[in-house]
Amino acid sequence: MRLPDKEPVHGKLLGEALDRTTATYKITLMKTIIAHVRGGGGAFLSFGSILRGMIETIWVPVARFRLTLGHADQLAGFLDSVPEDIRLYGTFQTALSHLDMGRAAHETILRYPLAVFLTPWFKAASVQHKRSIRPGRDAIRAADAGIYLPYDIEADGLRLDSAFIDYVAGNMALLEGWTDMCLVDYLQRRNPNVPAIPMKLRDLDRPGLAIQRRFWKQAMQNVPRACFYTGRPLDPENFHLDHFVPRRFVAHDRIWNLVPSLPEINLSKGVGVPDANLIPAMARLHFDAIGAIRQHSPQKWARDLREEYLDDLGVSPEALADNASFAAAMSDTLQPLLNLARKRFPDWRGHPNLPHAVASRRHPRRVPLLQGILQG
Repeated sequence: MRLPDKEPVHGKLLGEALDRTTATYKITLMKTIIAHVRGGGGAFLSFGSILRGMIETIWVPVARFRLTLGHADQLAGFLDSVPEDIRLYGTFQTALSHLDMGRAAHETILRYPLAVFLTPWFKAASVQHKRSIRPGRDAIRAADAGIYLPYDIEADGLRLDSAFIDYVAGNMALLEGWTDMCLVDYLQRRNPNVPAIPMKLRDLDRPGLAIQRRFWKQAMQNVPRACFYTGRPLDPENFHLDHFVPRRFVAHDRIWNLVPSLPEINLSKGVGVPDANLIPAMARLHFDAIGAIRQHSPQKWARDLREEYLDDLGVSPEALADNASFAAAMSDTLQPLLNLARKRFPDWRGHPNLPHAVASRRHPRRVPLLQGILQG
């Protein structure tokens, strides 16, 4: 992306600062600077605030969505000390007390990116500069170098140039989009089998499931009103729709990944990954539901959800009426998603009274019952 020029800031040089990244450091540094300016911060940005901002930038992708940053990147290591429940369900604010961001961490993480970020300006001026600094000991200043720099590196933080602050403030939306694009590209290269990475930079909005609930309430008039996981009766006015493959992984609410469940079962499952042996039962449930909806609901919403089966499962309309073909398509879609999700999220073997006899096969890593966690 070519960024605009506004003297003395050259967009080309700023763009080159995030070229060829082997870790997230420079990207998260730039995003921290943007957030600092957006929040009305002044010219000075302390090393502690920088490190905190960098870690906060990767909190959602790494803690929430379990994306990897690669072996060369050490930012994710800060989250190892955060309890599992907080990483999965808590906020960055609740995680802060568990993070060690002392001087050793500053020197490890900040030693190179603060200086390397400035390389395009030094190269453009044909001036040599040291490619690393020890925070608190070394410094890089525009006055000493005799060239323009977007910031000076001082003993305890960065001193942002006033023109650079104005540039960031005046191009805020563009720079946020650019850094998002850089981060998505970085994450996609290191998580090639994970879907919907652009949706995983921040916590997902949770739109209502009104249409999907209408689908299942209509279907329940002709199929058993039972919790998929326990077989216990469901109240059509008080049931949850669970994302069979965790929503944290698929990042969508498509109808073929939803099953009706008791509220307490859905909440206890959280982001857990169910046993793949449930796929045939899930396929049968959806096949029967589609048949019921097709007979009794010709409305547009029913046609739209039918299109989700056709498009996402890659089947013909005829397959929706053929049990074997539909079951094969569901298995072909769900099995690889479960395999990939299981690498990132805990197993869930469910309730001891599961009707499909998968609960007792092995002891699971249980996801605790957390009130207030929303569906799926």
